[in-house]
Amino acid sequence: MIYDQRDALHSAYLRQQLGVIGQIPHHTFATSEGFVGFIEAGHAYGMVPMLQARPAFERGTLVDLTPGCYLDVALTWHCWSIQTALTRTLTEYVVATTARWLLPASDPATA
Repeated sequence: MIYDQRDALHSAYLRQQLGVIGQIPHHTFATSEGFVGFIEAGHAYGMVPMLQARPAFERGTLVDLTPGCYLDVALTWHCWSIQTALTRTLTEYVVATTARWLLPASDPATA
C-alpha cells in the first residue's frame, strides 16, 4: 500500500532493508486517515509515520513488521524570502513544535 503514485518511500525502504530493486505491485489510498485505516484493518501493509502509528501500536491494531528498522525522511520548512515579524514568528513556532514531536534523524548528516 502506498499513499499515491509519487510516494517513493515504500520502494526506498524495501531497497534499504531488503535489497529489493524495482517496482512492486501496490495499491494507492490518497487520504491519510483512509490509508492508515485500511492498513489498521488488516487489508494491506504499508509505511505509516511513527507519530501517526504510535496510537495504533499502543492499541495493538498495528504491528511493526520490521522492528528497529526505520527510513529517515528529511523534512524541509519552506518559507517566504520576505522576512516579516509574522513569518519569523511562524518559522520559530514550526521549528519549536517539530523539535517536540518529531524524532531526530539517525544520522545527523541526513538532517
